[in-house]
Amino acid sequence: MHTETLELKPYETRTWSVHDLQRRTVVCNPAGLAASTDVRIVGFFGERRGDSDTRSRIDQLERELLTQFRGFPGVLSYSSIELVDDYWANLVVHVDDGDREAWRNGRVHREAAEDASPDHYRSVRIHHGLFRRGVSSSNMIRLLRTKYWDYGEVSSGAPGWTAIRELDD
Repeated sequence: MHTETLELKPYETRTWSVHDLQRRTVVCNPAGLAASTDVRIVGFFGERRGDSDTRSRIDQLERELLTQFRGFPGVLSYSSIELVDDYWANLVVHVDDGDREAWRNGRVHREAAEDASPDHYRSVRIHHGLFRRGVSSSNMIRLLRTKYWDYGEVSSGAPGWTAIRELDD
């Protein structure tokens, strides 16, 4: 059996592909990520429209976001994964709700979420949750809230819809 050790360096972006589908991860704080303390997560699932013009814009915004992690010390890691049929998923692990709000209110994230997403995605789901005793525990993610956006078809002018589902903590 062949095993390898990968040395993780804070804020270093690791990129690879599996079956021509992109993967990316940035471990911002390896020690914080390995700690046995409660951490929060934001999980994003989006269905891309497939338009190459909007794809290049959202990809550029993500590259900008990757360079900003040092300004958000509560973000422990960020991972993104391209799925089949133009679906995309991201996972942010962070220390507390204030970290999430600081990240969410940053200029680049706001541009990606509020301006670029409706043109780029058909629909988006964002899950907020927590890992009790950290990501290396045997606990499952406890979901706290899910937000839904259906942007509709941009060309039709039909309005989309949003919803929030609050779950018990």
